[in-house]
Amino acid sequence: MSMRYVKRWSRRVSLGCALSALVQGQAVWAQQTKEPDGLKVTAQVAAGTVMAPVAFVVGGLTTKWVARHLGATEARERSLAYVGAWILAGAATAAAPALLEKGGYFMASAAGAAIGGSVAAVMVAGGRALFRNDDRCGVFCTAWGLATFAVPATGAAVVYNRSR
Repeated sequence: MSMRYVKRWSRRVSLGCALSALVQGQAVWAQQTKEPDGLKVTAQVAAGTVMAPVAFVVGGLTTKWVARHLGATEARERSLAYVGAWILAGAATAAAPALLEKGGYFMASAAGAAIGGSVAAVMVAGGRALFRNDDRCGVFCTAWGLATFAVPATGAAVVYNRSR
């Protein structure tokens, strides 16, 4: 499985999730219930931000273990582990808002996480282009890196709460 295939597949999943949220969410947004307070949304974002890297590691290791036991080659194991890691990280990020606030749609949350993940990918590419091997980066690059972890969780929380 080539990286080109993985990138193409992830773009299709992101687009599908976004379209699903738009179709599902239009009817729901017209019937809005009480919006959660700022503390609840902050907790949703924090939970998604913490759950994503943990799920990434667990998903990657689990997928690699399964691939190894099914007889995959080393290169194939690595590719499959990468895909499994991203899938589980996205699912965990999307699940975080639903764990703390009932009444929304998981697919809307998944679409928000996919949109946020796309924005985070652009942020990573921009950060690499601007600050590769730059000693002056320091605090700004650290904050930029942390923000890239929070953006998918923010997207998931916002779209999930709008779908209620």
